[in-house]
Amino acid sequence: MFTIASAFLEKNKSADVYRTNVKNTKRIIFNAKTHLGKPYNFSFQPGTNSFYCSQFVVTAFEDFVKFSEQPMFFGERRKQISDFWAAYYKELNEPVPVNVLGTNPNDMSHDPQLHYVGKIDL
Repeated sequence: MFTIASAFLEKNKSADVYRTNVKNTKRIIFNAKTHLGKPYNFSFQPGTNSFYCSQFVVTAFEDFVKFSEQPMFFGERRKQISDFWAAYYKELNEPVPVNVLGTNPNDMSHDPQLHYVGKIDL
């Protein structure tokens, strides 16, 4: 059903690992477990009962680390919406959420509250 998303996941076989200085990991794990089993938020829209990757992390850590949200950007060079994202959202039959507040792994990786640990193979 989500062939573009599947192609992205198939292509990327590793992930970067980051940590915080938070000591109360039990509460973070509890927060995360309350949302296990919920569907993936393929549209990246807020206010759904589903999560995309960084949205799940933000929710799990919300009692200890405040990650900033940024207006979401789906463009490249002079195009407000890239061909990739236009095709992705056409497949979802939803509008592209340009400038809707959200998080993404790239922005989060630059957050001073996170420390790079290394890379893992998926």
